[in-house]
Amino acid sequence: MAAAICAVDEITGNLNVATEVAHLLALNHGLGTSILIGQRTVAEARPVLRSYLDRIFAGLQSPSGTRS
Repeated sequence: MAAAICAVDEITGNLNVATEVAHLLALNHGLGTSILIGQRTVAEARPVLRSYLDRIFAGLQSPSGTRS
């Protein structure tokens, strides 16, 4: 995954791809666990993940003009 992202240059700025992949995995595991134990709902977790992805993929648009 990291190599594919790097190859198409989709990550914003001078971010370290390997570090961002590790952050994303940790965030995903943490949010998943918090959903499973009832600490938060999927609806509450979704904006947390979305804001992280928006930060690292800032400005990337799908062909329809909306965020992919």
